[in-house]
This record gives sequence, C-alpha cells and structure tokens, in this order.
Amino acid sequence: MCGFYLPLAGSLRPAFGVCGNVYAPDDGQVVSVDHGCGAHSEVLVEPTPTLDELPTVYDDSEVEAVGNG
Repeated sequence: MCGFYLPLAGSLRPAFGVCGNVYAPDDGQVVSVDHGCGAHSEVLVEPTPTLDELPTVYDDSEVEAVGNG
C-alpha cells in the first residue's frame, strides 16, 4: 500500500481510497485499492544539476605554531 493512499470512510473503505500525492497523475482522485494512484511509476521529477566536488584546500597561513614546553 502506498503512503499517499488515504482510505475512504464507511462501507467503501475496504475497496476505495483517495490518492494524496501531488506528483501522481491521480492526485485527489478516488482510486481502488488494487489500482493505487500510479505515483511510483509516473512521478514527475525535476532534474537536479550535479555539482562538481571542489578539492579540499587547507589555509595554514593563520595557524600559530605552538612549541611543547
């Protein structure tokens, strides 16, 4: 069962519910338990740009050397 599936109340509860996934084609529609809302196969996803990882840079110019005692 989908986490966005909201069962109906009353005698229809065992067989029907509402899709509550804004990205699903059946969002806000009454769907049957065996149908679901199609959100797992038809989710609209905006591609996110990949970021190149920059090399780690250490700035030692502000480090104060402390001698052992």
